[in-house]
Amino acid sequence: MLRNAAVDGDGCFFFYYDNDEEDIAIELTDNTKVLFGNPHNDEVQTQDRIIVVQRLTLEKVKKMAKAYGVKKEDIDSITPDRERYYGEDEDFDDELVTVLTRFWKEKGTVHFAKCTKKVMLKEDTDTEYRLYPIAWMQWENVKSSYHGQSAITGLIPNQIFVNKLLAMSMVHHKTMAFPKIVYDMTKFPNGWDNAVGQAIGVVGGVNDAVMQSTKPSDMSQQALYLVDKTIDYSKELMGASDAALGDIKPENTSAIIATQKASAAPLELQRQAYYQFWEDCVVIMLEIMRVNYGTRTVTYDVFDQLGEEDKQLVEFDFDAKDYDDLQLTVDIGASAYWSEIAQAQTADGMLVNGIFGEDPIMYLEALPDHVVKNKSKLISKLRAQQKMNMAMQQQMQMEQAMGTNPNYIGVTAEDRMNTKAETVDRMDGETL
Repeated sequence: MLRNAAVDGDGCFFFYYDNDEEDIAIELTDNTKVLFGNPHNDEVQTQDRIIVVQRLTLEKVKKMAKAYGVKKEDIDSITPDRERYYGEDEDFDDELVTVLTRFWKEKGTVHFAKCTKKVMLKEDTDTEYRLYPIAWMQWENVKSSYHGQSAITGLIPNQIFVNKLLAMSMVHHKTMAFPKIVYDMTKFPNGWDNAVGQAIGVVGGVNDAVMQSTKPSDMSQQALYLVDKTIDYSKELMGASDAALGDIKPENTSAIIATQKASAAPLELQRQAYYQFWEDCVVIMLEIMRVNYGTRTVTYDVFDQLGEEDKQLVEFDFDAKDYDDLQLTVDIGASAYWSEIAQAQTADGMLVNGIFGEDPIMYLEALPDHVVKNKSKLISKLRAQQKMNMAMQQQMQMEQAMGTNPNYIGVTAEDRMNTKAETVDRMDGETL
């Protein structure tokens, strides 16, 4: 989507509920295949209508028509249409059918209808969505247009200039890189023969100066310098600095963060548009979940007293939630800089400073998975060892209690051993 926005000016996601998969499906759509009712407004949800164009195979369209309950004679009348408005090559052999899906809002909900060139696939249908299932992002806003300007639009003149200057430099080197022969035509009536070992006849004395080799003037190096500076300026203004490309070696974490922020400054508007795009995506997906998911079994991550992760299944009714009463905020942002080496170094520092105490399990859990081989098995063995040590400690406490309790005075050693055995049997899962 981001590549489409950078190259074409716009990026678009089209959401729909896939009945076969029983889940939300996302389709990456070209900007030329989304037609806004008001082309001078780039706000998706304020449009009175939106048309989404799809180029699908004949087999898929007939299968879709059958699922929608279209009559057999109408399905048989669906034929491929060789439209050339959507970037397809003239030699494109696959037979595709153009499918138009029209969305509009009526009484607060989104309706849609679907058709081909000759057949109506789906009549007016209420989706019950309150939002258009379309997320739209412009790379660079253009006034009074829902299409944005791409990142490469401003680079095209620079690229043409660089290409022409380099091409002329190549021609100059091909024609002027070697010395030129200048000769007296009155003494060479038959022209100059540059063949190797070929005798050359002259008119007049052979000792007279009849030719000389001249060196052409060198090409100005300002041309190549200007090419390099044009490329450097273009990269810098586009945000493709050395920091963004990883061509620097920062000495510490603060330097890494500083260089990242400096390199991202030219793309700040695009980043904000990208965050808004994902917020729109999340809200649209929640709307589809509210209408289509119904009651489903969802999984929660829970942790027991020992910190072990467990799964808990809960029945959740998506339709029963009234989203109008919710204050929904979607936080989209860049993640913190992270690496396995930095995480391992941080864990080592916490261990040295005694933050983990005497618990090696906490230290192992803080390490990345690939740093320690068989990390999960090692943690399981340590937990088992901790449980065994806890049981032995409880047993020792019982023995001490037996030795100081007056009720046990005069009890034989054999009786004490039987009592301890019964106590150990009862210790599993109990707190004494």
